[in-house]
Amino acid sequence: MMPQQGTLTLSASAMRHNITALRQRGGPRVELMATVKANAYGHGLRPCVEILVGEGINWFCVYSLEEARQVATLAPWANILTLAPSQMIGNERLEPWQCELLQSQKIRLTINDQSSAATIAQAIILAGMTSPVPVHVQVDTGLVRQGAAPHDLEHVCNTVRQQDRLRLEGVFMHLSHGDEPGHVTVREQIGLFMRVTDKLKRLWPELLRHAQNSGGAWHGLEDMAELDMVRPGIAIYGLQPSMGHPIAELKPVAKLTAPVTAIHLIEPGCGVGYGHAFVAKRRSQIAVVPVGYADGYPRMLGNHAVVSLNNKIIPVVGRVSMDQVTIDVTDLPACIGDEVVLMSSSAEDPHATDRLASLCGTIGYELATRWGSRLRRVVGP
Repeated sequence: MMPQQGTLTLSASAMRHNITALRQRGGPRVELMATVKANAYGHGLRPCVEILVGEGINWFCVYSLEEARQVATLAPWANILTLAPSQMIGNERLEPWQCELLQSQKIRLTINDQSSAATIAQAIILAGMTSPVPVHVQVDTGLVRQGAAPHDLEHVCNTVRQQDRLRLEGVFMHLSHGDEPGHVTVREQIGLFMRVTDKLKRLWPELLRHAQNSGGAWHGLEDMAELDMVRPGIAIYGLQPSMGHPIAELKPVAKLTAPVTAIHLIEPGCGVGYGHAFVAKRRSQIAVVPVGYADGYPRMLGNHAVVSLNNKIIPVVGRVSMDQVTIDVTDLPACIGDEVVLMSSSAEDPHATDRLASLCGTIGYELATRWGSRLRRVVGP
């Protein structure tokens, strides 16, 4: 039976290429911590973790403990940092699965201030856990989102070390302008981070220092030479941290396709779809493709985007509906079952994910993380 949903094909070779490029950029000393939060940026956690493990990635970064549990199931030997503020679990009793996860010593919690250090330590005590949980302290160097103030970092780290249920393992930061090469804040924020952590590194040489994001990992590594790790995210998947400053070396990993499920011959003046947002000006053939905004193909792409069929670029016509999109196949041979490429894995194509995101006034991150659970995810070469 013909599939009635879209397929997200993930190129293992493209992801391996991106990992290699990031490693070459960072040099042999700096380890990669792969960010796989939000279902690996919409690409699919299981296939992406399996590819990354195959590339020797031992560190993963997620948002929540639930995401950490999923990664730990796929890669039981991996080290996993959770970014969500520890206050999320600090005022409640830990559930049995959370205790088991933390007791494994593979999960790292994020600490943002002295209060969160104390409350999470108390939650661990109440749970009856005896082994200290490794934690990483976040410092806010200018993003103004989460993290200890630079002048307070040493106090927070000392508070952590005074808690016998916590083990200080790392400190980290997140850049605000990492996607803009040469931006003054990149050097300022990295410089501030290195200054406030140098003393800690002297006190505790085993302390890990790391920074995010993909743009910073690519553009600012000459300033990050003394880091132990960087935490790339979107670059792993080959999408651009910024379309204003594209990284030519990246290869998009995902391609979204779906079959033609119906073809309609319509006369001039015939309207198509909800509200007849498209009205044929000539005798036309309109094909139906089973992908819609419920699958992460934005509604606003109706009458604006293009797709490809049999290596020809053709327009999307009418409104994108929840489950389907309509395309104009008048000028080329088309049959039921033909594969339509809705989002291309070639960065230069007009229907590449990043380019469609720009058409929507957003970024590739948002489009990718909207890819729905109905899409079939498969790994290709």
